[in-house]
Amino acid sequence: MSLIKVLLLVLTIIVLGLIAVNVNAQAPIITTQPNQIIKCTGNTSSMTVVATGTEPLHYQWYQDGAPVGTDSPTLDFPSLAPADEGTYICNVSNGEGDIDTDPRDVIVVETAQSVTDVTSENDLVCIGADNMIEVTYDGEYASVTWYVLSDIV
Repeated sequence: MSLIKVLLLVLTIIVLGLIAVNVNAQAPIITTQPNQIIKCTGNTSSMTVVATGTEPLHYQWYQDGAPVGTDSPTLDFPSLAPADEGTYICNVSNGEGDIDTDPRDVIVVETAQSVTDVTSENDLVCIGADNMIEVTYDGEYASVTWYVLSDIV
């Protein structure tokens, strides 16, 4: 076999090998979007994206368009501060393409919520009797859950 034929054969094998690799390659697909965060100053939290695609996958997080974090599917907030507030996305990429997560907000509540008043319709409530209880509270993003013993009402 001549040197030219050998080189053509080797080149053909290399090209076919590359085509076979590219046929199986897949651009990133996001399977789980990160969650929004609403927590008080000083709390810990994190955002995580789950993606599939040809490895290696690379992750770049952005806060209001500015790059933050490391090449990781998880962005950690060890102690939330007002500077962490903003809209976050993560760009997931590999050699086949890239995709952005949906935007997610981080809201840092600087003042703790506090109950300021609890009132009852009746001073004494007998078993089986109806009673209305009302709560007044201060703070942003607060919610109230009522319990009887350990059951949510």
